[in-house]
Amino acid sequence: MMAAWSLGMIVVPVSSRLRGPQVRHVLADSRASVLVTSTEYRRRMGFETDDFGGLFCLIDEVIATRNVSRPSVNLISGPSYPTNADDVSTLLYTSGSTGLPKGVVLSHRNLVEGAAVVSGYLGLKPSDCIAGVLPLSFDYGLNQLISSILVGCGYAAIDYFLPRDLVNAVTSLGVSVLGLVPHLWSQMIEASLNAGISYPEVRVVTSSGGHVHEKVSAQMADLFPNAEIFLMYGLTEAFRSTFLDPRKVTLKPRSVGRAVPGVEISVMDQNGGECPPGEVGEIVHRGALISLGYWNSPKETDDRFRRRPDVPPEVSRCPLEVWSGDLGYKDKEGDLFVLGRKDGLVKHKGFRLNVGEVEELVASCPSVLECVVVPRESQDLQTELVCFLRVSDGFGRDELVKLLRGSAPDYMIPDHFVVREFFPETSSGKVDRVALGTSSFG
Repeated sequence: MMAAWSLGMIVVPVSSRLRGPQVRHVLADSRASVLVTSTEYRRRMGFETDDFGGLFCLIDEVIATRNVSRPSVNLISGPSYPTNADDVSTLLYTSGSTGLPKGVVLSHRNLVEGAAVVSGYLGLKPSDCIAGVLPLSFDYGLNQLISSILVGCGYAAIDYFLPRDLVNAVTSLGVSVLGLVPHLWSQMIEASLNAGISYPEVRVVTSSGGHVHEKVSAQMADLFPNAEIFLMYGLTEAFRSTFLDPRKVTLKPRSVGRAVPGVEISVMDQNGGECPPGEVGEIVHRGALISLGYWNSPKETDDRFRRRPDVPPEVSRCPLEVWSGDLGYKDKEGDLFVLGRKDGLVKHKGFRLNVGEVEELVASCPSVLECVVVPRESQDLQTELVCFLRVSDGFGRDELVKLLRGSAPDYMIPDHFVVREFFPETSSGKVDRVALGTSSFG
């Protein structure tokens, strides 16, 4: 990546979890001319012929031959080329809930200033070692790598198959900074509790990419007794938005706090006015760190990235605001609470609700390790809620339904409960809701 940036190239990180058709879409949409990969991955993706149309740089062959005269090696050697801070540096393809992934356009400034902001409020030090668990195709994971370079600290790239493998890596590599998405946190905590392991040497714990249930954040505090816990919120289009002061985690475990330095976060109503405390609206990001829009998608860029009315058009930096598509509200102290996606709103048994509310309700029940609620259309064309669960020993469906009926109205109780040993994941390690929604159950 560094070599490509130094040559003035645009980098497009591709998750190894993507399949052939998805990789081909990314390559075609980005108009990539060089694919840096391995012989095995090239074979697995079906690129055994030259149908890619660009140049392959096969890392394993380069390492084996050490032939610096090969064209593929020459591409990543030679002099550096000057770049402007606002030039395009990276395309990050978001998995998205529907349709093909879109490429979010990041500048060099986005990467560097995003790393400076995050490493600043986390208090990263040169003596730290960051666990590189999240893929570099995910803004959260890429930010960790750039932060380590900016601060000059260690970065341990961790590839794991089972949650216990992740536990072993964190304990053996001297990790002091650990950041995961909520789905991976559930797996990490379960594996740690089963192994009877805690992590007194970890001093910074972060979570972003979704809501962390308060039961999980309490377990974090037990497993990481000497760590500051940062519950964060962000979106690829704006890189990083808010974090909760670690001193408030036990007081406001459902909050994601306030805007990071240089950023303004508002909750807006349908008419474009700011919502008063407690009123739900769409979360809007303004200020620093906003990306340059979507690659090859002017209409979608115009829909999400809007020009700020208080900034003159001739101002080149930060004239836009990003409408996130997330619903939330601020309390009287100004701390933000995220309720879920606008497209997560459903009408169930005559009442309108967000599936995030149902997930919060079910996750609070004993024996429930993790849950995902997916709306489906029934045979009589009504909306029904399917709750997919990962559970611990002692789980009973009847007991769960009885508990829910005693604490919530009927319209908030799912119609179906499906127990799974694991959930499908997106390329960024989040739960793949689309895959769950199209899976069969009985």
